[in-house]
Amino acid sequence: MATKNKYEFFEARYNEELERMRDLQRKAQIYLSLLSIIASVLLINITDFQCLIEKNNTLKITTFVFLADNFFILVFLITSIRLKNYVVAFNPIAYPNEVPDNAPEYNDPDFYDNRIADFLNAIETNQNINAEKANILKMSEYGLFGLVFIVLIITLQILI
Repeated sequence: MATKNKYEFFEARYNEELERMRDLQRKAQIYLSLLSIIASVLLINITDFQCLIEKNNTLKITTFVFLADNFFILVFLITSIRLKNYVVAFNPIAYPNEVPDNAPEYNDPDFYDNRIADFLNAIETNQNINAEKANILKMSEYGLFGLVFIVLIITLQILI
């Protein structure tokens, strides 16, 4: 038998997963912005050092690795952003059948049992999606670190 306190506990857990989802989306947006800045700075200047790339094989390989890393990070970020199979905990169509019109505060345990079951289902699904999204963003993070390292190598090769 569920109580209002149990309902509020599971509602808070559900809201935590929604907040985690929002945090992961913000993180993906930040990574996408960083990728855009890094890529645009180097790609805008690629015509300036095109003759260096043609003469230096190491720089040619490093530039290819840079472009490949950009592509893979972009694929990971788009995949992360597109994961949207979140489960909504509420089914508003079922509420009118469960809540009588004459009750100002509804305390039926069956109502709370049904809502807690909805929360449990949504929490489990959303946790799995958030975990998958976090893993993909972690791969993007590693790619961004590698991208910064590659940009440093390219810069050193141009300067030397």
